[in-house]
Amino acid sequence: MAQIDWQDNLSVGNDTIDRQHRKWIELYNAFDRVMTDNNPHEARHLKIDSLQLMHEYMLYHFRYEEMLMANHGYPGLAQHWRQHKDFDYKLFAYIRLLETDKLISRSELLDMIHKWLIEHIQQEDQQMQRYFEERSREEESPQ
Repeated sequence: MAQIDWQDNLSVGNDTIDRQHRKWIELYNAFDRVMTDNNPHEARHLKIDSLQLMHEYMLYHFRYEEMLMANHGYPGLAQHWRQHKDFDYKLFAYIRLLETDKLISRSELLDMIHKWLIEHIQQEDQQMQRYFEERSREEESPQ
């Protein structure tokens, strides 16, 4: 899978979340570059460090989104949280495989992250933001 270029269709319309998504994409692209190294053992620690950095940032981002959803009474919080946890477990499993020097499919890992990130932003996160905007309009409209 190719690197991800930020495009308007990835924007959820929330400056903070968009900024966090851009940062996550930067970290994904950095990981993609590290994974293209043809010597699997020479750059092993770089691969692990890069994936761990992306994982840590992802967890920070997930906590932020989940806090927003809780604060806004988002009805899809439980489902969204479950998607975050499932992806967290998958990524963590890949980190463990790299740490134990197991061979992993570079393309499988990169494709999985790429696909999940794009789909999650364009479906779940944009839906979440639409709810926030609708709720904000309802609160602002005179009754």
